[in-house]
Amino acid sequence: INQKTMSQVNNETNNLADPKNAENEPKLNRRQKRQLKSKSFLKALKSWYMNQLQSNPILTKAITSMVIGALGNVICQYMTKKPFNITDFIRFIVVNFSVSPIFHYWYAFLGENVQGSLQRVACDQLVFSPIFTIVFFVLFNVLKGQPGNIIPQIKQDYTAVLIQNYKIWPAAQFVNLNLIPQNLQVLFGNFIGLIWNVYLSSKFNS
Repeated sequence: INQKTMSQVNNETNNLADPKNAENEPKLNRRQKRQLKSKSFLKALKSWYMNQLQSNPILTKAITSMVIGALGNVICQYMTKKPFNITDFIRFIVVNFSVSPIFHYWYAFLGENVQGSLQRVACDQLVFSPIFTIVFFVLFNVLKGQPGNIIPQIKQDYTAVLIQNYKIWPAAQFVNLNLIPQNLQVLFGNFIGLIWNVYLSSKFNS
């Protein structure tokens, strides 16, 4: 280290230690302090969530899906202006928690085995979505204690649900499967699913 560099280091150290410099620093008002605390909290939350995704990916995604799915059900129930149905709420929690691992492995399969942006979306929407829609009908009616209603409801609502699916999910999945990191694809799908769950809640509890 040459003499000039050492001199610069000493000057910087002296400036930091000088109480006059500390006095000259702008003081933060209450609003700025709250904003700073909020940013620090969000940064810490993001770091914690990413660590959880790495150490416990399936459980973390399942809990996230459960929370966001439950929020969609709450919004739907609020919009209907009916008394809150706790049984319906619990059913949606269970369904969203249960199906999340399916998406985890499905997205991993697409990323590893299907090449091309349009090919991944086509595979997801033309193969997975029609099958998963039936799975959802089965799960929900079993949890309602009405397994005998599975076939009649599939005949009545399957086409309508699938059409609504194609109004939302192809564009969303194009972004998800091609632009979002694989470890965050289930989370991205959850946020799009917030709108979707409002529709499903109304459909399955009409």
